[in-house]
Amino acid sequence: MCTNKTLYQPGNANVSFQRGRRKGGRLSFQQVSFMTDCLHMLANRLEMPIVEVSELLSRKSVYVYFLQMVTGQPELSKVQVTNRLQKALATA
Repeated sequence: MCTNKTLYQPGNANVSFQRGRRKGGRLSFQQVSFMTDCLHMLANRLEMPIVEVSELLSRKSVYVYFLQMVTGQPELSKVQVTNRLQKALATA
């Protein structure tokens, strides 16, 4: 059913300010891309699809550790994060 409602309209302020992320808030695009690349590397190592690796991480409760590495230690490389994830999966 079509109607003639205005769904979007410009704001009345001259300048719109971007809101900063709160601590512990959403991930940035770079962090999501980094996490996806790490999951892809881990899936290649384990010779499993990414979906199964993601389910394995959630079953063994390693996702929290993964998020802490990405958000708390941004100086780690993808290979270092993948190595630590693989060790965490082996010990969990």
